[in-house]
Formats: sequence, C-alpha cells, structure tokens
Amino acid sequence: MTYVVTAKEHDIFELPKLRVSFGFENDPRFLSPDESVAEFFDVKFCPYQPLDQDAVFAAVSRKHVFVCKLSKHTGDLNPCEIIRVIRDEDCLDVNDLTTSPTDPSVIASASDDTSVRIWSIDPVHRAQPCLCIFAGEGHSWSLLSVAFHDNGNYILSSGHDQVINLWTVPDLPSNAITTPCQVHYPHFSTSAVHGGIVDCVAFFGDYILSRACHDNIIVLWRIEGFSSDGPKQPQSTAPTPQHVLSASYEDPDRLTRTLY
Repeated sequence: MTYVVTAKEHDIFELPKLRVSFGFENDPRFLSPDESVAEFFDVKFCPYQPLDQDAVFAAVSRKHVFVCKLSKHTGDLNPCEIIRVIRDEDCLDVNDLTTSPTDPSVIASASDDTSVRIWSIDPVHRAQPCLCIFAGEGHSWSLLSVAFHDNGNYILSSGHDQVINLWTVPDLPSNAITTPCQVHYPHFSTSAVHGGIVDCVAFFGDYILSRACHDNIIVLWRIEGFSSDGPKQPQSTAPTPQHVLSASYEDPDRLTRTLY
C-alpha cells in the first residue's frame, strides 16, 4: 500500500520560522557604557503563567533583566512587549536566572559579582525591585547557576569557584521597600563535590543535581540531615567560616560547612 503525504499533511512537520526579533542597539537606556549592541545570555519563559494568559518570558543581558509579554493576537505586529526592565548599577554580568515555583512574580539571578539576588516584578516593588541579596561568605568567583527548591524556601548557587551553596530564603516583603535585605551566610556550602567549574545546579526533590562541564561529570547527591519538610532555619543559625570541615584528607582545600 502506497501512502502519499499531501502538502497540507506535510506542513505539520515544518520547522518553526522566525517571526520577529528585536534588539536595543539604538537605545542607550538598555546598554552598558562599554556596549554597542546588547548581548543576551539566557532567556526563560515563566512556567507558572495561567494557560489562558499571554506567555511571559525574561531575557538576561549584562546588567539587565528584561521581562516581556508574548501575545498571540497581534496579527502582523510585533508580538513582544517589554513590560519591565530591571537594572542594577551595582551588579556585574548576570549569567542565570530562575522563577520562583511558588510566586511567578519573583525571580532569582546569579551574577559575576558573586551574588544571588531576588527580584520582584510586582508593581508594588517598582521603586526597589531587588528584595534580597545573598552575598558575603558564600562565593569568591563568578556565579553560573541558580535554582529554587520546589517549595520556594531554598536556593542553590554555583559557579567558577567550585563551590555549591544552599541558601535559605527569608520571608520576602509584600509591601514596598527601600533597601534589600542581606543574607551573608548559606546554611550549607561545599567544594567537595566537584574539582572544577560547577556550571549547573538543580534540586531533584531534596536531592541535588550538579554538573562540572570541564570534568564531564554530573552528580546526584544529597545534604546529610537536610529536609525541606521542616521549618526554615533563621540566618543566625548559618555556619560561619570558623565551622569548616575538611571533606578530603588528600585535598584539604575541599571543604564543607553545614548546619545540618
């Protein structure tokens, strides 16, 4: 039996075509002083947007997070609308971002300045969209990856310094603020899992998946004693650098400090 594919049937197998693209090379508001054309390092859709609403995505350039809406009903017009631009003068290149699974208006970013920052696109925080900064005794080199736990209470971060940190997210303000809260110490920090750059981390339940791209290694592991079911621990209980344990007799520089 011979089966003939009609043109109409064949259409369903066609690859998607570029509909529109946009950039900011002609608008200095969206560029850093040393840029002529904006470079984008990551783009992610908000996975928690209701299905009957327009899709929302965020794009990360060196010093900006662009929050855009993608409309299905614009005809031949540009379907992309920029609804928010978040810029931080104190922040270096932003290398990763992720949306909170419990609040789609909350975004976490990982930056070259060794900080993880939590941002809000809620209009109430328009004057100061940065709600919290995780930095201090966490990382010593550029960050490459950040991930939320499914319950939104914990964040993982990793980067060039081979360190993986677990941070406890404080209760975030629902009202307007003038100054972001500061979290200086993670509740868990280790350089014992990988011996090279850790370019990706993610939660798998309470387990952790981490990847060292130059070593061609992906590891599934867990923090002994950690459970997301328990209450969040206050910042005052986070271990300081004085509470460091050597994780390897062969390599004393591979260290771990943990509350759990």
